[in-house]
Amino acid sequence: MSNYERYSHLRIDRPHPHLLRITLSSPLKINAMDSVMHSECFGPEWQEGRAAFQQKRPPRFVPESQA
Repeated sequence: MSNYERYSHLRIDRPHPHLLRITLSSPLKINAMDSVMHSECFGPEWQEGRAAFQQKRPPRFVPESQA
């Protein structure tokens, strides 16, 4: 199982080796975020990415192949 399959409201794929595409997927509520989607979008990965950007360092993510 990839690290991204745990998300029920996000579709995540890699159309190119250096590109990660994230699509909000909520068929019952178009253009709306419920609490599940919000927590999936702004969970630990987002917080780590934001901290890395602010501290000008690489993010400390676990590569998908090691998850």
